[in-house]
Amino acid sequence: MPSKPVQLPSGNWRSVAIVGKKPDGKPLRKSFTDTSKRAAYRKACEAEALYHDREVTEDSQLTVKEAIERLIDLKRPVLSPSTIMGYEVIQRTCFQGLMDIRLCDLTSTLVQKEISKEALVKSPKTVRNAHGLLNAVLRQYHPDLNLQTRLPQKTKEEVKIPPLSDIETIIKAADEKGDHELALAVMFGAQLGLRRSEMCALTFSDIKDGVVRIEKALVLDNRGEWQVKPPKSAAGYRSIPLTDQLATRINSLSGAPYERLFASNPNSITHRFERLQKQLPVQRFRFHDLRHYNASVMISLGIPIMYITRRLGHSSDDMVNRVYGHLIHDKQEDINRQMTDFFR
Repeated sequence: MPSKPVQLPSGNWRSVAIVGKKPDGKPLRKSFTDTSKRAAYRKACEAEALYHDREVTEDSQLTVKEAIERLIDLKRPVLSPSTIMGYEVIQRTCFQGLMDIRLCDLTSTLVQKEISKEALVKSPKTVRNAHGLLNAVLRQYHPDLNLQTRLPQKTKEEVKIPPLSDIETIIKAADEKGDHELALAVMFGAQLGLRRSEMCALTFSDIKDGVVRIEKALVLDNRGEWQVKPPKSAAGYRSIPLTDQLATRINSLSGAPYERLFASNPNSITHRFERLQKQLPVQRFRFHDLRHYNASVMISLGIPIMYITRRLGHSSDDMVNRVYGHLIHDKQEDINRQMTDFFR
């Protein structure tokens, strides 16, 4: 609705209406004045109604595919390359039965049928992510449609904590095969809880006085090229002291200040890790599970959740509580027993 009319020093009345969008997607506003308060407001209402009618008519004619493409282009400057790439993957692989349907012809029933079909072959998380993108498209280009759909139930995230003995076996085997870079990557994951993208973006200048500064990540852009980008959120910026083992290993390396510590990209690290793991008598686990191991160590030491969250680079405690809730509960029970024993 237009703004409430205000009287100007001249005695005229002014009301402000939204009459379009700027190139960055923000509302374009225009003032309407008249000697009469009612007339100024009526002019603003007519202009805003005309804009909304035109917007609904144009935007609702977009197909789902066209609307997703337009939303991606609109959000590209403010979203991370990995998020954009995720949107593009959803467009190519999810809800294909909806892509050629115009937004104005879309119904909750059509969307529910597609959700039910996708739920048979895709994980609940994938279906929910696709539905989230579709909802974002509708909010932007067809807000009159409020989807009434039922999504597949979330599955509990299974957390695999690799044993320290297996981690040490993998590090030793990597060194014996001459893949010292992989051994270093495993140590960064297990001992500092770094993500692959974070460790692969590190330069020698990021390590100083026994502390590693994490302030960038190596990620794939929408063209499939590896690019160094800032972290997704402010929580990604952090500094962590090196362990003695890591400090010793890094001190044996040399390079220019802005030369990357790892010549490999994250996918290469993962492939070599999985290939080596198959050759060893160890449990199978993902490279990402090294972060779970690191978190489990902190929980076992009784480190408060807020510090675990910060050290792992999460923006909130929700992720830590959701993924490690059972470990936290077990530790709380242990603390309770210790307190009871202390006061006996």
